[in-house]
Amino acid sequence: MADYKPAGARELLPIDPSAGVLPGYIAQEPTVIYLRDKLFSATDTDSPIRRGNGDVVMRFVDKAWSVKRRTEINDAEGNPLLKLRCNLATIQGHVIAEDAEGKELFDVQGKFKLLSRHYEATFTDIQTKAKATLHVRGDKFGSKADVVLPDGRVLAQIDRQLFTKNDIVKNNESYFIWIAQGVDVALITGICVAVDMIKEQRTPPLSPAERDIVKSHGGWTAFCASYGLEPWNPDENKEAKSLIHLLGRKGSDAADISLSPKSEPRSL
Repeated sequence: MADYKPAGARELLPIDPSAGVLPGYIAQEPTVIYLRDKLFSATDTDSPIRRGNGDVVMRFVDKAWSVKRRTEINDAEGNPLLKLRCNLATIQGHVIAEDAEGKELFDVQGKFKLLSRHYEATFTDIQTKAKATLHVRGDKFGSKADVVLPDGRVLAQIDRQLFTKNDIVKNNESYFIWIAQGVDVALITGICVAVDMIKEQRTPPLSPAERDIVKSHGGWTAFCASYGLEPWNPDENKEAKSLIHLLGRKGSDAADISLSPKSEPRSL
C-alpha cells in the first residue's frame, strides 16, 4: 500500500549525498510519517509513529513518572534508537540525543530573539563524517515548519493543520511530517520531539496547583493551543496565566470561559 498523501502535501527534492545519523533509517523514497501531536503529558506515554500507509516504523516513549524523566524514540519492536535529555543549564533550551549506548548523535538548541525564534540541530553525518547544521523555521504559531540545510534545501516539512474529514487519519491530535528521499527519518523525528521538549522547558513559572491544571490539558503548549493562544508570546503568556487562575477558581472545565476569537494554532 502506497503512502497516503493528504491535501496540501508537497513533493520534496531528493537529498544527495544523504543526511543522517542512523543508516538503517535513510528514506529510500519520499516518505510521510505521522505522530501524536500532544507528546508530553502528566502520565507515561507509549505511542506509535506511523508511515502514511499506517505501518508502525518507530515508537515515542516518555516516562513521566520515572525518578529522572526519560524520553526515547524506539524502533517498531521497542528497542531504543534515540534517548533524548534536556540540558537544563541553558536558558534558550537545549536537548541532546544519544544512541542506546550513550553516544551523542545530535543536539537541538533554541535560538530565541525579541521578534523571532528558530531551532538549530547539529550532527555528524554518518556517510560524510562531516559536521552538519539544520535549521527548523516555522510560522508564528508553530503550526507549520521546514527543516532546511544552510543552502536552503528542504529536508522535511511539518504541518499540524492539514487534516480534513477525508484524511486517512481522522484524529486531529496527530500531525504529518514529509521527509525527502535521502534523509534520516529517525533524525527528523528526533528533531521534532526535541523542539517540543524545548518548548515544554520554556513554560512560565507556575504554582503547583497551576501546574496540575496545565498537566490536565496535556502540557503548556497544548493548554495554550486549546484556547487559541500563542505559547511563547509574552503578552499571551499573561493572558494564559490569568486563564489558569480563573480555571482554578471555577474548576478544570473552562466551557463557560470565553476568550477573544483567535485562530487555533498547533504548536510545533
